[in-house]
Amino acid sequence: MRVMARLPIIAPLAAPWGRRDSTRNGKTTMQKIVHAAAIIVILAGAGAAQAQERGYIGLALGPSKGSIKNGDGQRVRQDNNVVAFKGYVGYALNRHFAIEAGYAGTTGKLRFDGARLGAATDPRADMSAFYAALRGTVAVGASVDLFARLGVARNRFELSGLGAQDFRVTGVKPMLGAGVAWRVSEQVALTVELEHYGRVREGNRRFVQNRAQVGVQFGF
Repeated sequence: MRVMARLPIIAPLAAPWGRRDSTRNGKTTMQKIVHAAAIIVILAGAGAAQAQERGYIGLALGPSKGSIKNGDGQRVRQDNNVVAFKGYVGYALNRHFAIEAGYAGTTGKLRFDGARLGAATDPRADMSAFYAALRGTVAVGASVDLFARLGVARNRFELSGLGAQDFRVTGVKPMLGAGVAWRVSEQVALTVELEHYGRVREGNRRFVQNRAQVGVQFGF
């Protein structure tokens, strides 16, 4: 995921492209996800006649990396290991469309070296998102599916340990994602996915959360 704020700037990443902090690159990433999601939803809609109602649950994991810019403009990276995760549950309306809800978070707070940031304690950052979405799926092979999510997400980001620069921000924004699922059996699939949970602003602070994760999904 990527999170950005001004004085300080936080950039937790759960996506390879997230290492690029420019607004231009962020928009390019979002546009790619939008295009992929739109294509998958259109293809799914073209063949949604067969009913196949059932539920499913899933879990996805990915790395979470972050950095803060100090007063001298130097980037201070996190000094602990944190895993980004997502858990979700869904209900298939038919073989191509499903409704889904989930929670995205991390296994702990990102910690930074307070001495390099001029703080008495080590600052910590925490972020999460709840989402609800429509999911479209289209088969591209005997055991491979493409899927996309379009919905809304409630983002939350909190920074503590920097005194007057501490802050907490929440916001509801459109979310979207796209991925590939490999069905290893009728009930189990392995997934690789990219997601954008929206861009939240508060004053001169900006919070962006993108994720790239691998996971597993179980049908029932």
